Amino acid sequence: MIVKDVGVMDAIYQTMKNDDDPQTTLHALMFNLDGNEDALNAFSAKLRAAVTQSYPDINIQNLYEALTELYFFFGGFLFLGVFLGSLFMMATVLIIYFKQISEGYEDSERFVIMQKVGMDKGEVKKTIGKQILMVFFLPLAGAIIHVAFAFPVITKMLAAFRLTNITLIFLCTLVGVVIYALVYTGVYLLTARSYYKMIH
Repeated sequence: MIVKDVGVMDAIYQTMKNDDDPQTTLHALMFNLDGNEDALNAFSAKLRAAVTQSYPDINIQNLYEALTELYFFFGGFLFLGVFLGSLFMMATVLIIYFKQISEGYEDSERFVIMQKVGMDKGEVKKTIGKQILMVFFLPLAGAIIHVAFAFPVITKMLAAFRLTNITLIFLCTLVGVVIYALVYTGVYLLTARSYYKMIH
């Protein structure tokens, strides 16, 4: 909105003013300064000290301070995401791994009987591989389907934090899925090997 002078702007402010909420209208003044990060931070600190004594409601901030706040804010989210994601992934993998190993002890006698009646080692290995493959990758497939259906909602939630780059969000989601799939594949191969050793 462009107005001819400060008087018109003040009149607009008065019509929008809400005594119950002093934050109804906000006014921002932005300008560029020459200098490095240390000089700009020092200038902001001096300006803040001089202005806030008379006007404590005024917020003074430079680009580097704003970036630091954003790094703290989004860094916290990143830490929580990585920590909780790793925690849940380890818990899921360990539960499936030990479940399969415990079932291996129960199934060992049956596989011994099958080998005695004529099933060779290659067929036993193939049977074990198929069984563990299904147990491991059905949950992963289900999780990928859930993420695919939830993706539109995820993008809307992230838009509340001004993260509106859909391509970047999709690539991050894809990288996350690939990392999980690789970890699952590694644990699957480890489980299949341990399971096969138990049978023999």
